[in-house]
Amino acid sequence: MRSHPLPVDFLVRSPEGRLVAAVEAKRRLGTTPEWAARLKTAMLASGELGELGEPLFFVVVVPDKIYIWTSPANESLPIIVDARVELASYYERVAVDADHIYPMAFENLVWLWLRELTMGLERARTPELVDSGLDQAVENGHLVYEDAA
Repeated sequence: MRSHPLPVDFLVRSPEGRLVAAVEAKRRLGTTPEWAARLKTAMLASGELGELGEPLFFVVVVPDKIYIWTSPANESLPIIVDARVELASYYERVAVDADHIYPMAFENLVWLWLRELTMGLERARTPELVDSGLDQAVENGHLVYEDAA
């Protein structure tokens, strides 16, 4: 358990300890790339993430989209992955669709997805996720999340 809260929902560190990805999960529908960019900018501007080092990837996961920045400090718009496709098997496991999942259940679903990415489990990935390089970058990484004890 961490002594202070994480600035994002999840972090992935390489086996050597480098910050590979900062991931925020929001149970919010109808988002836009601009909304996600504002969220990323606000989170980076808070300075809390900077104390941990600059991540290679900044990721915002919402029930229907996954926004991925490969250069978080860059102001460009993100790579967009269809979360309804990428996370389909996870929605099936919890027997709920993206429009009706509860916030805590969604965060747990994102945790499971990230855990399986870090473990390098073989399964179909969307082309956009593969093209972003996120899946390869986090493989064999250490997933850090806030312990809700």
